[in-house]
Amino acid sequence: MAGERFDRDGANIHLNNTIMEILTAELPVLKEKIKRMCEEAKRAKYIVYMFSGMLFGTGIFFLMVALSYIFQPSPDGWEDMLATLGFGSASATTFVSVLLLNPVKKIQEANSDTSQAEMVYYAWELSVILYIRAMDVNDRDSIKEAAERIVELTDSCIGMLENYYEMEPE
Repeated sequence: MAGERFDRDGANIHLNNTIMEILTAELPVLKEKIKRMCEEAKRAKYIVYMFSGMLFGTGIFFLMVALSYIFQPSPDGWEDMLATLGFGSASATTFVSVLLLNPVKKIQEANSDTSQAEMVYYAWELSVILYIRAMDVNDRDSIKEAAERIVELTDSCIGMLENYYEMEPE
């Protein structure tokens, strides 16, 4: 045993694999948070679909009420018909614009933000894994360089998320 040479390459590979196992054990927490955020975005999308159906039904109701007034006897038939159709159309349009357009815009923004956050996370994860795989644990400079690159990468990814999620004044 005293005559055996220390296998530096084997030790380097073993240590890199150990670091990767630790890293991949820690990443599921972050993955779970992103998964939850995606599920919330999907839920929000279905809420918008539900609102759309309800508002479509409400618009049809207003139109039917307006059309029902047409068949009532009236001396000023055309004038009343146009007034009630205009009222029904205006009511339905106002109702839809007030209750649907703003939530749809917010849901679209949330879905877009979720996709961007997912992309940034996966880019960060892949880059960290590649830096760790590339470092030589026997060389302090290699470890230092990998650590510095990971810090820069993390700062860059956090900066991208902060810039992307900055709220614009409305």
